[in-house]
Amino acid sequence: MKTTVDIHDVLLARAKRHARDRGKTLRQVIEAGLRAVLDEPPSKYEYDWPDLSVGEPGAPYPLDAYTWQDLSELIYRRESAGPALEPPTSEPPPPEPSAPEPPAAAPPAEPPDGSDSP
Repeated sequence: MKTTVDIHDVLLARAKRHARDRGKTLRQVIEAGLRAVLDEPPSKYEYDWPDLSVGEPGAPYPLDAYTWQDLSELIYRRESAGPALEPPTSEPPPPEPSAPEPPAAAPPAEPPDGSDSP
């Protein structure tokens, strides 16, 4: 079957040289390359995620004992009988107290004889 494919100039030149050096036609080289790619087994993912499982294998999933409400209360540390979270107010939060500034350094003392060297 005839088809038209755009191939990068450098890649095509390499394929032609490869075919010539091995006594094959360009068609044979292209078909062999396609077969090699298509016959490869599926590749694994580039990154294998580490197993960060907790608990014992086969043990029941620990969160199955909780409802979404229970989990929400645990996550946000609310008491089940306590008030619901209030919607945020439009008032900005109060400013945090600033740290006291360190005392200024004393100027260097002049030598008693009036010279510049210590």
